[in-house]
Amino acid sequence: MLRVNQLKIHPENVRSKYIESEVEEMAASIKARGGVIHALEIVPSGKKGVWWVVAGNKRLAGAQQLGENCPLLKCEPVDVDRAQQLLDMAIENFIRSDPNVVDEANHYQRMIDSGLSVRDISKRTGIGEFRIRQRLEVSKLDKPIQELMATGKLPHGTPICAAFQTIQDRELRIKLANRLAKNPNTNTKTIIYACARLLEAKTPQEKLENPATDLSMTRGPKKGSVSWRQVKNTTAATCRSCDLKISQLEAAGNPVWSLIVHTADAECAGCSIGHIKMVCDRCPLTAFLKRLDDRQ
Repeated sequence: MLRVNQLKIHPENVRSKYIESEVEEMAASIKARGGVIHALEIVPSGKKGVWWVVAGNKRLAGAQQLGENCPLLKCEPVDVDRAQQLLDMAIENFIRSDPNVVDEANHYQRMIDSGLSVRDISKRTGIGEFRIRQRLEVSKLDKPIQELMATGKLPHGTPICAAFQTIQDRELRIKLANRLAKNPNTNTKTIIYACARLLEAKTPQEKLENPATDLSMTRGPKKGSVSWRQVKNTTAATCRSCDLKISQLEAAGNPVWSLIVHTADAECAGCSIGHIKMVCDRCPLTAFLKRLDDRQ
């Protein structure tokens, strides 16, 4: 039988915090019953006279709320290693009610760090390996993002975790998460798309001298369509048969092709957005030149 001030919530407890109303109910129950019915399982904390609670941390939280008015608490010392302590806490918490996704994820990670494998955890707790692996992905995220998931402001799941992890800049990653959390309609697809767009915007883009013509010639021709090479060859043949070309423009090369290229380049030169591949890919002029490639 120990006083409440001799007991501490286990530093690796599954839950980082308890719902206030549930703690109040627990405190009222302990006061009414004059203690706890089932003994708290405890291990030495390393400090003389002080114990960590392995099983019964929620009951302890209620007892701590009573303070000096708390009756003596029935306790049972157990001799188990750290890995078993973590397993016992997981079993006790998950049977009664699931903790939030982040607390659960971080607890699995602590078990992994203690030397247990995912299969070990699954066999000894009865929790599926798939769920454990999914939660472990959450444990890799930044704490501010974890907090948004723990409070239900952001959904969670392997695709979402993978999407956030593609953004290497931590500050940008957290900023994006906070912005997404403000929208109550944010879902998995929204997050994946937003991460992809941010990644695209922050990736150094190739600068092109002649964006419209360069980009329009980067793809291969569709089956049955006319390629740029064929267009160039046709314009060259046309120019060779031109009387004006033969008599006055012998050194002009391929005037028709040059006219196409120069006109396109002049349009690009007057563009205020700049020669950025990501922008130019969406330019109407680029789309028009690509359509020439589709015509027979």
